[in-house]
Amino acid sequence: SRFSRNSAGSGAAIWNDAPATIADSTFSENSAGSMGGGISQRNFTLTITNSTLANNSSCRYGGAIDAWGTTVILRDSTVSGNSAGRLGGAIDNWGGTVDSTNSTIVMNRADADGNGSGSGGGIYNYDSTLRITNSTVSGNTAGSYGGGIYFWDSYPYDTEVTITNSTVTGNTSGSYGGGIYLFRTVALSNS
Repeated sequence: SRFSRNSAGSGAAIWNDAPATIADSTFSENSAGSMGGGISQRNFTLTITNSTLANNSSCRYGGAIDAWGTTVILRDSTVSGNSAGRLGGAIDNWGGTVDSTNSTIVMNRADADGNGSGSGGGIYNYDSTLRITNSTVSGNTAGSYGGGIYFWDSYPYDTEVTITNSTVTGNTSGSYGGGIYLFRTVALSNS
């Protein structure tokens, strides 16, 4: 399936509050006035397999994917060239899980409006578990914190960060954490 050049306040291509599985699809050049340039997902599980999310944009959160209370499963997919005005150039996730395997998150930008306030050029993860396996996070940019990845876990600090057999390279931030800005213990293996 192909979703291209759609626009909305939130979830320019898809806004969903139910389990969702997306395979062999392309999301490109969609634009959201607030959040979720490609997809806004609320709760449940969003599974994306063998798909591309490219050149989508949002004025605030989640250039490609905006998720709240959601498990986002990314498999064999590419998320590239997306932008958000504030948080999560590619993906922003609040209170859920991001699980990326055999995927590429490249050349995304948080701070599309250029005011230096954006965080999480590739992934913005807040009070959420993050697992990255056999994946690449590269060439992403944030105006403020976490060029590649921004991760924050507030009390009771019950989430986890695991990065295995992956590459985080060539990311840039205006302030702290060019590759990763992290407020949590991280488990790194062969990365």
